[in-house]
Amino acid sequence: MLLKEKTFESRILLQLKTPLRFIIYIFVLVTAFSCVPRKKLLYLQEASKVKQTNAKSFASNSLEYRLKPDDVVSIHIFSLTPGQFNIFSRSTEDAQNPATIFTIDRAGFVELPAIGQVEVNNLTIKQAQDKIRLLLEEYLKSPLVRIELRTPFEFTILGEVNKPGHFTKVGEEITLFEALGSAGDLTRFADRSNIKLVRKNKEGQTEIINIDVLKADLLASEYYHLRSEDVIIVDPLGARGARENQLFFLTSTVGIITSLSLLLSRIL
Repeated sequence: MLLKEKTFESRILLQLKTPLRFIIYIFVLVTAFSCVPRKKLLYLQEASKVKQTNAKSFASNSLEYRLKPDDVVSIHIFSLTPGQFNIFSRSTEDAQNPATIFTIDRAGFVELPAIGQVEVNNLTIKQAQDKIRLLLEEYLKSPLVRIELRTPFEFTILGEVNKPGHFTKVGEEITLFEALGSAGDLTRFADRSNIKLVRKNKEGQTEIINIDVLKADLLASEYYHLRSEDVIIVDPLGARGARENQLFFLTSTVGIITSLSLLLSRIL
């Protein structure tokens, strides 16, 4: 009697061990084939091997920002003129004071106290500062002007990032990596060799530019610095689809084998 019970238990264990081994085998296969190669994850790779201690420089293709109608700017005016004689003193207390915030009108002019309208359209920040400073020399002693751009910089990131969405930043420019950082970086299954940048050109036409962040030459590209209203789309690697299919297959297989094992245990 005891021998028969042991034989029965052995048969049950054998029935259960066989599907268990199969499940482990399938799991190992899924893990092996769903891994993303390290070469497809590293940013700014070089074609030739370069020691990490060596520094490489890249010419920047960043275009200096030029003021345009509807831009919002903060203008700070400093001088050696005593405060009681300085007609601009109220507008220089701090950046949050409404008197320091100006909006460039549709014609490209900004209205300043005493001076009146000053055309700043298509000027860089430095050029606008110098122009206003020269005009202030008639009223102030050794004037100094500092202009800060307050126009919201907007961009959108979609696809294989950890926090996709629409983002707003105040400032002159933002780099592609800073934008990706705002979105929580790329996921492991992001196709880093083919990131799409959707941008409107000067003619108002929409362009789609493919960017490879695996190559260090990106730092010298004109697309390394984003423009307001740019859209970044990150496609997944083929490994993601394969992994999802494999996981679905594994889950289905485990469910079927478990059901069969329970059925066999009851029959036997």
